[in-house]
Amino acid sequence: EPDPIELAELMAEAEQYVGTRGGGMDQAISAGARAGCAARVEFYPLRIQPVPVPDGWRFVVAHSLVQAHKSGGAREGYNRRRAETEEALASVVADLSLPPSEVDSYRDLLERVSGPRALAAAEACLEGDLRKRFRHVVTEYERVVRAEVAMRRGSSDGFGMLMNGSHASLASDYEVSIPELDELVGIARDAGAAGARLTGAGMGGCVVALCTTETVEGVLTAIQERFYAARNRVDDLDDHLFVAEPAAGASVTKM
Repeated sequence: EPDPIELAELMAEAEQYVGTRGGGMDQAISAGARAGCAARVEFYPLRIQPVPVPDGWRFVVAHSLVQAHKSGGAREGYNRRRAETEEALASVVADLSLPPSEVDSYRDLLERVSGPRALAAAEACLEGDLRKRFRHVVTEYERVVRAEVAMRRGSSDGFGMLMNGSHASLASDYEVSIPELDELVGIARDAGAAGARLTGAGMGGCVVALCTTETVEGVLTAIQERFYAARNRVDDLDDHLFVAEPAAGASVTKM
């Protein structure tokens, strides 16, 4: 049976051949997930740390009915943002007089300087889109650290607040949300979700909303009535709206 880490790295490398400069997050969780757990995924080197999902938490997934084809129309925007984050990082590293050979990722940077110091440097040396892209990555890194703590403590309110902050940053600083995603996020929150955000690369695709056993049915009903019924898309609802269960990753089954 292949090693999950090696398999994830191979899958991420293979995706480059369709022309997208993607990361390896999807591949890592697909290969290395553990049943009943979320995962903290880090790169360079790839590390997958399981984080148990508290009892009573439910994650609702809802599709925006907009597809963002990474090998098609969405590729340019996706690749441009990746390039912008790399350019922004290089500029801040130079502004802080850090050795570029030792700081070639945002994690490297934030292991050497605090988030506020990195953001202050970005304010001084970056403008426009580059400043916004840098701010998103740095604040998202901090949200991920805090989200792991919130999940381990079972704080749905804390985790939901971080999801909301993440979506706001993805919409305003990384600029990958669209009206349909924003609408789904708003409906879920209004119906009682602790938090909601777009998931994946954005520009289409899905949102994920954190609910509890007490709120999940209300959130599902609200999304069905206010989003899908309004678009006459209830016949194929099961394809677009469901509750996700944290399951194990891909494995080889011998018959």
